[in-house]
Amino acid sequence: MMNIRAFTTEDTEKMMRVFALNVPQYFAAEEAQELAAYLIKYGDTYFTLEEEGEIIGGLGYIIKEKEGHITWVFIHPEKAGKGVGKQAVSHCLKLLKTHENIEKLVVRTSQFADNFFASLGYELLYVKKDYWAQGIDLYYMEINLTMKNNNFQIRLIQDTDSQGVLAVYKPYIENTAITFEYDVPESAAFLERIKNVTAGYPWLVCLENNEVIGYAYASKYRDRVAYQWAAESAIYLKEGAHRKGIARILYEALFQTLRLQGYTNLYAIITLPNVKSVGFHQAMGFQEIGIFRNVGYKMNKWHDVIWFEKQITEHLDNPPIPTKMEAILTHEAVAAIIEAANRQIKQC
Repeated sequence: MMNIRAFTTEDTEKMMRVFALNVPQYFAAEEAQELAAYLIKYGDTYFTLEEEGEIIGGLGYIIKEKEGHITWVFIHPEKAGKGVGKQAVSHCLKLLKTHENIEKLVVRTSQFADNFFASLGYELLYVKKDYWAQGIDLYYMEINLTMKNNNFQIRLIQDTDSQGVLAVYKPYIENTAITFEYDVPESAAFLERIKNVTAGYPWLVCLENNEVIGYAYASKYRDRVAYQWAAESAIYLKEGAHRKGIARILYEALFQTLRLQGYTNLYAIITLPNVKSVGFHQAMGFQEIGIFRNVGYKMNKWHDVIWFEKQITEHLDNPPIPTKMEAILTHEAVAAIIEAANRQIKQC
């Protein structure tokens, strides 16, 4: 059983040995000196991870003005994937959340740990290539704590949500090339679009005080029959709803529903440049599969789009045909997915 205790200077040598085991997969060799200097300066808020008397890792935190930063997280490679890191980071987050003036929780990590921190509620803000060392990028992620008392709700879309969803989508059409749609759809046409999509695929909305502030949905990937196990995803948030973990929760609920239906592959298409969306999709487990150059013209400019792919279930021989969304609307498993999403959204 793992023990989390306060770091002491006597731990330094063994701690550095464990750190060295994470080089070069997770850290650059030159970062060892930085860690040693950090332990001298911030050792009072650093923790030693022990198991059966042996040091297996460490992590710490520092507070900068109104930000709580998780720092220098590493564990023995043999303990990876066994919940050790999650238990340790959760311990630090709990401590940070007791400080009244902290408004956000920040971590500066890499592409090797972004999915891990995303699973804890962190949302990616930006990426800097080769920041830590050649081939090790900076992933700047945070959890916003300022919205704790807001009344959030996630549920499946209803016909009465169409105007609220369109209000979220409209600025993307009028002011950006994020969508290649030129004209804002008429209300009736947009409602018909929603109905056509939701007959077969999930469409989730997030509300704050009964106002739609974001949504995520899946739709048909291609018309040919052999493509029927694949779907395409999209997600939009209202200005001011970003960086609160809402997008992650919406997407996770969407993935779970698609798995329940029997879909295997999910595709996302992003207009470039869009560092935040690219980083977010990577953090959610999507992998880049290609770029279409100058494929769309909008806002007086030609735009590239990048395609991402995520496998959400295994590829079976003779797979069953995916279940239509309209056939499982009242399914207990769907209700459980929505309920779990709402438990998470209360922490945003």
